[in-house]
Amino acid sequence: MKTPIPSFLGSMTSLVDLNLCFKFNDFEGLIPHQLQNLSNIRYLNLGFNDGLHVDNLNWITHLRALEYLGMSGADLSREVDWLRKVSNLPSLLVLKLDGCQLENMIPSLEHVNFTSLTSLHLSHNNFNCEIPKWLFNFSSTL
Repeated sequence: MKTPIPSFLGSMTSLVDLNLCFKFNDFEGLIPHQLQNLSNIRYLNLGFNDGLHVDNLNWITHLRALEYLGMSGADLSREVDWLRKVSNLPSLLVLKLDGCQLENMIPSLEHVNFTSLTSLHLSHNNFNCEIPKWLFNFSSTL
């Protein structure tokens, strides 16, 4: 039986690793904004839970220690500014947004702050824009 991600997880402020990937759970519904309280979290994997979605990603900008973000399969189509919000995570090493119904990569965005990024997964989306110039400006570690 599918259930929403419990919002009380946001009260576990000492968490550094939260893996709710489909291999372990079967969540659906809105990803709770309360996750923004996980200020110490370094690993967050919500991937491949059919039916997860966001109304916005404002909550993610509070996760300054985040190194791994996996949201593959979550519907991010309502968030038009996803790239700007995710690229401002200073410690992000791995970003997995496969199959998130993304359509725009903001080609006019001059700079993204993915200085630490080593792995970027954006397959199975419906991008309808030219390849942005900033995509070619990553460090050699990507």
